Amino acid sequence: MSRAGLAIALLSLALSPLGAGATGHGALAMLAFTGVFFLANAVIRPGSVSYADPSAIVLQVMTAGAFAAVLVGLGQTLRALGQIEAEIALEGWLIFAAWGIVLGRLVWRRSTGAAAMRKAEAALRVVHDAGRPKTQKKPRRAPDPAHGVVARDAPAPAAPPVPLAPPAPADPALGEALRRINGLSETDTDEAALSRALATVSGAAPLGSVFEALAARAPLCERDRRALAIHVTDPWVAEQRAGKHEPAAAFEAIVTAADAVALTEFATRAHALVDERPEARRDMPQVARLLEIADQIEGDLETEAELLVALAHRLEDLALEDDRDG
Repeated sequence: MSRAGLAIALLSLALSPLGAGATGHGALAMLAFTGVFFLANAVIRPGSVSYADPSAIVLQVMTAGAFAAVLVGLGQTLRALGQIEAEIALEGWLIFAAWGIVLGRLVWRRSTGAAAMRKAEAALRVVHDAGRPKTQKKPRRAPDPAHGVVARDAPAPAAPPVPLAPPAPADPALGEALRRINGLSETDTDEAALSRALATVSGAAPLGSVFEALAARAPLCERDRRALAIHVTDPWVAEQRAGKHEPAAAFEAIVTAADAVALTEFATRAHALVDERPEARRDMPQVARLLEIADQIEGDLETEAELLVALAHRLEDLALEDDRDG
C-alpha cells in the first residue's frame, strides 16, 4: 500500500506542472514549481536537503527548476498541439501538488511516529490472528534459503537441515542460562518471555560469547532466530557491541534460514533501534542488501518487504544526515 500511495503522490507532483502548462501558464508556473519540487524533496525525504552546504542547495534548486521547466514546457506543447483553450488558475495546480507532498510524506514511513504506527499495526495483526483457529491461518512463505529470496510460483522450500540439539557453549554459566530459552516453545513464543530469558543469558557471559552462542543456535528453530534478532537489536547491546556488525550477521542468518517471522521481528526492532540510537546504523545490513531481499520477497511477503524498504530508507536518511553534519 505504501508504494502505491507514493506512486500516486509522485504522479500528482508530475501532473501539476504539466496541467499548469496545458492551461496557459508559463514562466511564473516554472518558478512556482521549482519551489514545489524543492519543498517536496525536503518534506518527503527529510535529511536529503543539506542546508549547511550552499552549493548543494543551489544544485538541488537547479535540478528542481529543470524538472519544472521540462514539465511546464511539455504542458504548453500539449496545449498548442491539442488546441486546448481551457484556463485553470495556477493556485489550483499548486494545491494539487501540495496534496501530493502531504500524501508522499504520510506514506514515506521512517520517523519515530511511523515506528509507533508499525507497532500498532503489528498488535492489531496479533489480535486478528488470535481470533482464528490456527488451522485456518494462511501459511506464510519465507525467503528461499538457497538465495535469500522467495521462489515465486514454486512450493515453499524445504527447511535446511538443523542440528538435533543446541550446541553447548564452552562457558558452563552461559549454557545454564541458555536452558531458559530451551524451555520455551519453538514457535509462537511470546516476545516478553523471550526477552526475559535473554536478559539472563546476556548477563551470564561476555556479549561476544553470547552472540556466538545465539548465532550457533539460529539454524535450530524460529524461537532461536527470534532470540538472536531481539538480542542484536537491544539498544544496550547495540551500544556495547558497536562496530561488530552483529545485526548484519543476524540478518543474514535469518534470511538463510528462510524465517519470515524472525525477519519481521528483526526489521521492526532494527527500525526502532536506529530511531533511538542513529549510530547503530553502521552495524546494520547494507541498504542495497535490504532492498535486494525486499524486491525478491515482495510478491509473497508484502508486509515484510515494506518493512525492509522502510528500514533501508531510514538508514539512507541517517547516512545523509551524517554527511550533512560531518
